[in-house]
Amino acid sequence: MKKTALLSVIFLLCHTLTGKAQCAEPHFPPISLYTNAAYDAALIPNAGVQVGFSKGWTLGLSWNGSWWGGEGHSWKVYGPELTVRRYFSGAEYIGHHGGLYTQLITYDIQRRGGTGYLGGEPGGHLFDGANWGIGAEYGYTFRLTRQLDLDLSIGLGYFGGKYYTYQYEGGQYIWLATAHRNYWGPTRLGVTLYWNLPL
Repeated sequence: MKKTALLSVIFLLCHTLTGKAQCAEPHFPPISLYTNAAYDAALIPNAGVQVGFSKGWTLGLSWNGSWWGGEGHSWKVYGPELTVRRYFSGAEYIGHHGGLYTQLITYDIQRRGGTGYLGGEPGGHLFDGANWGIGAEYGYTFRLTRQLDLDLSIGLGYFGGKYYTYQYEGGQYIWLATAHRNYWGPTRLGVTLYWNLPL
């Protein structure tokens, strides 16, 4: 009801100012909020927004962030992902799709008593020396309800950057080595729930 009233006001305003021939019914791009349950299951909370910008095309931006740990153990992974996606079914935004994505990730991962891996400059800002990735994805989106979709996808590509290895001993973090990661293969798995906003 609110959408219909808003569209009517916009249409009448356009008609009054420019004439009926130049007016068309306004169109609001589809917007969805989402979370990747595969990341959530790995204790990496995440949230994103996807916006349709052309027939069958969407742009998605998400943020991943975990900050678990303490002395001698750590599970810290955070950074954004940007995805451009093409749905082959057109404007319905369901069914088969393909796309391109990029990632920027800072991490600090260590099991208690084990070797730690730090991607990002020690003591630096959020993106100082962050690792990055780029890849192509394929997936399929199922319509569960009018406002809820389930998307299954996999991404293949490159992930790399400088990282550090260390150990925690006697209350001290001991640097072991500096290395460069150059990985090709699966870099993203999606089991994603989309909530389509009722515009």
